[in-house]
Amino acid sequence: MISSMIYQNQNRQTKNVISQYGFSDMVAEYPACYQTGKFLCQTKLQMKHFLTLFLILLAFWSNSQNQSSPSSSHGDTDTTASIATKLNIPFGTIAKLEVEVYDGDSLQMKSYQGTYLLKINSVNGRKISETLLLTFIDETEELAKDNFELYKMTYGKTTKSIADKQIEKMKKKYVGRKLTIMAYETGRFTGIPQDYFKYRPVRADRSFHFENYLVVVSNLTKQSTKEKKE
Repeated sequence: MISSMIYQNQNRQTKNVISQYGFSDMVAEYPACYQTGKFLCQTKLQMKHFLTLFLILLAFWSNSQNQSSPSSSHGDTDTTASIATKLNIPFGTIAKLEVEVYDGDSLQMKSYQGTYLLKINSVNGRKISETLLLTFIDETEELAKDNFELYKMTYGKTTKSIADKQIEKMKKKYVGRKLTIMAYETGRFTGIPQDYFKYRPVRADRSFHFENYLVVVSNLTKQSTKEKKE
């Protein structure tokens, strides 16, 4: 009699679980389990496994959300994202480049006024179809990146000011010059960070960003010209 009462009590508990959690379909599918009173135990075990799996998935999802949305000091500007090269070769890789001197004034941007850039035509023999412009640092002392360097390179002396007519005269011989150089791509963060002018005087400059540029280590054009003369 006692065992009958225990069985009836288990049966009532099982029915309560079935009614509370909506497991009627499962009972219909597994009637033997229900009849023997084992359904409640199996259901608890299944719910425990389900909850464990759910919490693990929730933790993975939360972690992925945090990683995909890194913090940024510029709202939509993501300065922590991976930085890509412009030449499509790793940073610091010396390559043979076919370039031509480009007039920064033609960009009509204040930050490039009075400067010269290099337009990349090919990288290790691979042609570049789009317009790719890069600022540069010249370690050969044979290229000028602004008007004052061009003046010194042209006349062998420095000056504090250059007349517009003189600049145009120098440009005619310099802009558009095609060169074969050995150079590598590198970069740096530059510009004005957010809230900078709360603490320092206002001045014209670009916003904080990563700037790719070239370091020229050899001018093959000049070397080949010398070899032809010899």
